[in-house]
Amino acid sequence: MPKAIAYLASPIVVLLSVFPVNANSNLVEELDIDPAIVEDSPVLQRWGEQIPDILDDIRNDPSFKTRVQLGYFQQGSSDNPSVEIGVADLLLGNTGITANLSYRDSLSRDRAHWKSDLAYSLFPLGNYVNVAPVVGYHAITTPNFSEQGLNLGLQVRFVLSRTGAAEIRLTQSFIDPGQASELGVTNLTVGYAITEQIRLSVEFETQRSSFANENYFGLLTEWQFR
Repeated sequence: MPKAIAYLASPIVVLLSVFPVNANSNLVEELDIDPAIVEDSPVLQRWGEQIPDILDDIRNDPSFKTRVQLGYFQQGSSDNPSVEIGVADLLLGNTGITANLSYRDSLSRDRAHWKSDLAYSLFPLGNYVNVAPVVGYHAITTPNFSEQGLNLGLQVRFVLSRTGAAEIRLTQSFIDPGQASELGVTNLTVGYAITEQIRLSVEFETQRSSFANENYFGLLTEWQFR
């Protein structure tokens, strides 16, 4: 990785050595280039204002994108499918916090799952591996039980390709933790982008408690944007 960064940055280093550009300098005069080129290039404009820290940009530029989701879910061997809509990885400024909202409902309206979570990345957002504590509110309704309350957990993210092109996520959380009605939810998601904006994901979810166990399998189409 360091060799790749050095290779990519080498043309910039050469340019700076030939044309010493100071922050807030006039690029047109310093580099003797067409003003239209500078006007059409956000990169040149940025370098004219302040020489950026490339390594810092790579570390902190999010390795994921905000997504709008539409999914189809099947519960175990049931012939009653569910549909889910949601928004994932909505980045809240530069805080490292992302918001995730979704609602799943079966076609027969006897199973529903409302999720609203905040996740705080412990490492720079550009990392290929990240860990995030999760806190939120969940409400689940099934023919066998209903559960709602505080949701606490931990998420591990493995980014196989930057900008959300491919990744694996594992999330373990507990609804109403510490209570007799505590419900554990394990979620494994594997996503792969087929275009710059469209990503397909496969999701496996288990719900475990002292009174009920349920398994779900889902296929999601995701529209990525930032």
